This record gives sequence, structure tokens and C-alpha cells, in this order.
Amino acid sequence: MKNKYRFVIFGYVFEMSYRKQSENAWPSTDWQATHRHRKGGEYRRLCNALLEGDESNVVVYDDSVGNIWVRSKAEFDDGRFTLMTD
Repeated sequence: MKNKYRFVIFGYVFEMSYRKQSENAWPSTDWQATHRHRKGGEYRRLCNALLEGDESNVVVYDDSVGNIWVRSKAEFDDGRFTLMTD
């Protein structure tokens, strides 16, 4: 089965497709939000990363429909996103 994902990185849109190899392959079929944006969207924080150009800290996160986003860590942690608790 092929899945498509769209990356939005600093305003540029990239699309990729992949074949899921196993039930444990990323992305998980049991998607669970970890953060809520102040405008209401729910997102799952995937990891911290470094931006290649200047090695600044960024956060990689996704939404329930498969869009993957990258935002500076400073912006992600400035109150725009709140941690969701059970």
C-alpha cells in the first residue's frame, strides 16, 4: 500500500510517497496528538532536529492527515503550542 505525505518546510511544499513495510513502520496507524496549537489544530511532535543551513534547532511535527511540519524550536516553545495531557 502506498501512502503520500506532504512536507511544508519554510513555505516550500514537498510530497513523497512510501510503501508501509510493517505494522510497526512509521507513521503509526494509531496517531495520537501531543500538542494543541493556539488556533485549535492538534499535532504530534515527532522529534527535534537541526536545520542544515545554520544548524538552528527545529521541531518536526505532523497532523492527523499526514502533513509534516518543521518550525523553529523557539516558535514551537513560545506558547503557540500547549502540551495535551490525558
